[in-house]
Amino acid sequence: MKKHFHYFLIFFILIATYSCNKETKFIPDNEAPDYSGISTIKIENYVNRLFIDLIGREPTQVEMNQQVSFLKGNELKKEARIQLVDRLMNSNDFVVNDSSYDIASSKRLYELYKARFLEGASNQTINEFIGIAEQDYLADSLNGDLAAMEISKERFTQLKKILLMPQQIETNQMQFTYFYQLLLMNDLYDFINMNSFNYVRSCFNDMFDRFPTNTEFLVGFDMVENNVSGTLFNQIGSTKSDFTSIIVQSNECYEGTIRWMYRTLLAREATTVEVQTTMVNFLNNKDIRWLQTQILITDEYASFL
Repeated sequence: MKKHFHYFLIFFILIATYSCNKETKFIPDNEAPDYSGISTIKIENYVNRLFIDLIGREPTQVEMNQQVSFLKGNELKKEARIQLVDRLMNSNDFVVNDSSYDIASSKRLYELYKARFLEGASNQTINEFIGIAEQDYLADSLNGDLAAMEISKERFTQLKKILLMPQQIETNQMQFTYFYQLLLMNDLYDFINMNSFNYVRSCFNDMFDRFPTNTEFLVGFDMVENNVSGTLFNQIGSTKSDFTSIIVQSNECYEGTIRWMYRTLLAREATTVEVQTTMVNFLNNKDIRWLQTQILITDEYASFL
């Protein structure tokens, strides 16, 4: 019996000693990535893709050599990628054929906005709609219809504001939600979507990647078509302008923008986790350039995986 007791005593001592030792925990993927094996061709492809997505053209050979050398010299670190993206977005140094990168990138973002909301309409098409509204204004003036004149004036004024967007994007005068409202409140968007029924549904689909619920649709339709007061996203409105203002200021507008940018730059849907983690900062900074940067510096976008 004593012999068995000694065995049990030794066993429990060993267990107690082992349990008191601190366990070393290894966290996978916690080391800084090693980019030393990334080929020059992959780096060139990354630079080429950045130029196309940000300023709408491929880099010249000189630009390619400069940027590849810069990235290599900084070991492809995220900080170097941020600097390169910032240069293409914001540098006002003179560039042949582009005037500057910031002007070119502003025009590129303008084109992306138009592709999202206006089916990529050209400035010539927008000018044609301006001409129609101006003719209506002249006809209303000749008829002495002051109320109709004001409506026609607002129509061509809104369209002309769209043409000013590249300069406003460049100078960072307005938040992206201001541009959204411009692109939803004009004759061209109305023409594309035909009537109030389609307008409300298209606004939801273009902004949020979903159609409105029955309640949302009825409230929105009454605002747009009948100027009837209602509550949407906890905001009260009673006009078409109120309706667009409410949806572009909603949190879901920011979520929709994140999803749109993932599809545009990565050709895939953002995951729930990606949306949630990005939303925290995006709701605070309201900076679509920041959002672009977060995607453009990833290993996935650069194909450095």
